[in-house]
Amino acid sequence: MFLFPIYWFYITSLKGPKEIDRFPPALWPEEPTLNILRVIAEANVAQYLSNSLIIATGISLLTMGLGVGASWALVRIRGKWIDAILITIVVLQMLPAALMATPLYVIFSNLFLLDTRAAVVIAASAKSIPFVIILLRPSFLKIPKEVIEAAAVDGCTGWRLFRFIAFPLVRNSVIIIFALIFMQAYGEYVFSRSFLNSDGKLPASVGLVTEFFGQYERDVTGAMAFGTIYLTPMLVVFVAIQRKLVSGLTAGAVK
Repeated sequence: MFLFPIYWFYITSLKGPKEIDRFPPALWPEEPTLNILRVIAEANVAQYLSNSLIIATGISLLTMGLGVGASWALVRIRGKWIDAILITIVVLQMLPAALMATPLYVIFSNLFLLDTRAAVVIAASAKSIPFVIILLRPSFLKIPKEVIEAAAVDGCTGWRLFRFIAFPLVRNSVIIIFALIFMQAYGEYVFSRSFLNSDGKLPASVGLVTEFFGQYERDVTGAMAFGTIYLTPMLVVFVAIQRKLVSGLTAGAVK
C-alpha cells in the first residue's frame, strides 16, 4: 500500500494528456510519453532543484547546530524547570507550520528579510529544532555517568567534554537525524510559499505548483514528470540509509 502511490506517481508521468482523465484509469500507459524531456526543456528545473538544495542545506546545518547544543544543555543542566522546557518543546513540535507563518511574516517584514532564503531557513529551523531535541536528548542521556566523571577528573569539562567525549558517542544518531532533517527540508513548502516572491528563489516544491497549475489550466503529466525529477534523489537517499534509520535512532550511545 505504501509503494502504490509512488508507483502511480511515476506511471502518471509517462501518460499522455488523454489518458489522465480516462476512467477507469490504466495501470500502465498505452502510449508511454517522455514528459520528462518536455519538462526539462520548458521549465527551469535546475534552478528549482538548486534552490531546494540550498534551502535544505541551510535548514539542516542551522537546525543541527542549534539542536545538538540544546540537547546537550538540557542533559547537563539540572533544575525543576527542565521538565517545563521539555513540555514546551513538545508543544512547539506540534504547532503546524501554517500557524507560524503569519506572525513570522510580520517579523521578517520588519527585519527586511522577506523574499530571502534566510527567512525560510530561519523559520523552518525554528520548527525543526524541537524535533532534533526530542530525538537526540535520549542518546546523550544514555552516556554513562562514569564516562563523564572520568573525563571531569582528567580536566575535560565544558566545551571540551562535549567536543571530545559526548559528541563522538552520539555521532551516529546525529548523522541519521541530519539525514531526516535534510529530507524534510528538501520538501519544505509552507514557509517558501509564504516568504518568497521571486521566481529565481523558489524551491522545487513551490515550482511544482506555480509551473504546472494555473488559474485556468493544469498540466498534470508535466507536474508528475517534474515531481519525478524532484523526488527521485530523495528516494535514492532514503533507500540507501533506511536500514540505518531505526538502529541509528534507537541504539545506545555506548557499545
